[in-house]
Amino acid sequence: MRVAVVTETFPKLSETFVVNHIRGLIDAGAEVDIYAFYRKPEGEPVHPVVAEYGLTARTIYKPFEPMPKGPRMRAAAGVLLKSVWSFPFAIAQALNFFRYGREALRLHRLFEAATFFTRRRYDVVHCHFGTTAEKIALFQEWGLLKAPLVTSFHGYELDDREVVRPNMYERLKARGALFIANSGYTRRRLLDFGFDEGRIQVLPVSLDVQFFQRKVAAKDKPFHLLTVGRLVEFKGIEFSLRALARLWHHDGINFLYSIVGTGPLEAELQSIIRELGLEAQVRMLGGRTQLEIRDLMEQAHVFLLTGVSASDGRVENQGLVIQEAQAMELPVVASDLGGVSEGLVDGETGYLVTERDIEGITRFIRLLHDDPERRGMMGSAGRAFVAARYGIPESARQMFLAYARVSRHR
Repeated sequence: MRVAVVTETFPKLSETFVVNHIRGLIDAGAEVDIYAFYRKPEGEPVHPVVAEYGLTARTIYKPFEPMPKGPRMRAAAGVLLKSVWSFPFAIAQALNFFRYGREALRLHRLFEAATFFTRRRYDVVHCHFGTTAEKIALFQEWGLLKAPLVTSFHGYELDDREVVRPNMYERLKARGALFIANSGYTRRRLLDFGFDEGRIQVLPVSLDVQFFQRKVAAKDKPFHLLTVGRLVEFKGIEFSLRALARLWHHDGINFLYSIVGTGPLEAELQSIIRELGLEAQVRMLGGRTQLEIRDLMEQAHVFLLTGVSASDGRVENQGLVIQEAQAMELPVVASDLGGVSEGLVDGETGYLVTERDIEGITRFIRLLHDDPERRGMMGSAGRAFVAARYGIPESARQMFLAYARVSRHR
């Protein structure tokens, strides 16, 4: 089976689920080409699997699109000379400013469409993120990438009020062959948008269960808690900090809390740490590679992801990092929002709390601190739960079955 995987930026360190999807397809015998509009940010580390599987060599990028008008016009002329005889209709559409307005006038649509000026034939085109898939649906109308269109929705493109706009997926809803939701919550959001229920399938994103495998037990002291996630409102890190402040100041529980991630709330969170008098107990580690995150999980006793419903509409749709933590035998304390409850077993592999419930967060952390045997039992149960449901081979098997269904009905 030949599959074209399309994403906005590749490779992107925070989107390991895209890499895992591709490696699963390759391991299962698919021929995979990757299409991306942008390369990884300068200086950002690369997931080791990218080199191991030679994924950069498989990737076709958008032609370089200069910003200044003169160089842009010259680059566009080069695209036209190279492709006008092979893709005349697509080029005519990309330059149709009567229909596409400013996007056509500034030649942006031409450069994006040129990414797919290829005669390669595919059995399936699989897009990550609905916003990208909506563009691909347009390009398919122009005769590019003519194969059944499968879209994986990851959440932000349905919830983030800065992204979502009325009728933004009308073309995709009409042309898409299959819409993959990473959780039941995401499925409900797709239904809210008017997607056809019969073309929606719930399939969580996968992880490398063999990579996320504990080798040694964490040291007894200090009691180590960990959060990995963007420093943004919907991650709810403030509420973990406030719960831990109670344990430190009122219960006298000594701990180390590591926060991995970058984002716009970094300064605000540092201010809260100072306000709570936790400078000695909390360390903000910035961005880390997956290998470094695994090592930090191996040092930890409990994983925290106390998310909230943010003012911009975001919630945790799946929370893959929760499954990674459970694979590393960490009990999880997480907010019962979005799709989080589907990704752990409440009371067996972790605990769910109501959002912003500082007392509830405090109670469960205290319980796990005081009962190492409980932590061990929950850790073992968490790894078994994740291994049975979220491994890359099983995810690839389910994906192939889905591809076969849409290919039969093309």
